[in-house]
Amino acid sequence: MSLRRRAALLPLPAALLPVLAACESGAFDVPKDDCVGEGCLVDSDTGEPVGDRAPIVRITWSPSVFGSGDVVTLDGSESEDPDGDRITGWRWTLDERPNGSGTVLANADGTQAQLLIDLLGPYAVTLSLTANGVTAADTVRFDLGAGNQAPTADAGHDVVASLGGTVVLDAIRSDDPEADPLTYAWSWRARPAGAKATFQQDTSRRASFVPDRPGCWVAAVVVSDGRSSSAPDAACVLVVDPGDTGTLFQCLHPDCET
Repeated sequence: MSLRRRAALLPLPAALLPVLAACESGAFDVPKDDCVGEGCLVDSDTGEPVGDRAPIVRITWSPSVFGSGDVVTLDGSESEDPDGDRITGWRWTLDERPNGSGTVLANADGTQAQLLIDLLGPYAVTLSLTANGVTAADTVRFDLGAGNQAPTADAGHDVVASLGGTVVLDAIRSDDPEADPLTYAWSWRARPAGAKATFQQDTSRRASFVPDRPGCWVAAVVVSDGRSSSAPDAACVLVVDPGDTGTLFQCLHPDCET
């Protein structure tokens, strides 16, 4: 009688079960920079992590323009978890403040925190989030040490237009050193005698008008960042009447090049 050895089927250790499942699904255990969590796997087809991912931290603040004595509200409510996990931990920390500042964060464990700007100088605030045991953080910085710098207005190039046609002026090249949002105010410096045309959207970046008289029109724009206003900048519009071939139209205003 011949004897045959029967292989014993041993139970698979629990720690190897995720690895077996990953192998069956085409995933393999390869480190990846953006792979988060212990035992993170990467799918062999897509290269994407298999398993839980870190939450995405988004911080906004209001008001957008502020200075000494203002209270800034920092808002993390737009943060999210890419796996749909509920965010259970909110933690705001004040990492930097000016020398001599006594300010602290209010509501540091909520979706919104408040910060009193008591001195000019640098501030740094970090928001840390936790979702399903995975934590992520982001930091915003404000440097109020130099004070506010005034923006610069740019009304655009001088143009030549036809009587009765729509003229559009654009202050897109206006600039603010701190990248603060700008508001716009257009006005007339000069118009031909008898002209009655007015601006459309005279408080927007782009202003337009329909000239009702030939001659030299000089428009000016002033921009503001909410704390300081620019010096005015002018654009000249030489309006000609296509039906009048016997008149020489010129802009002799000091702000004009033509």
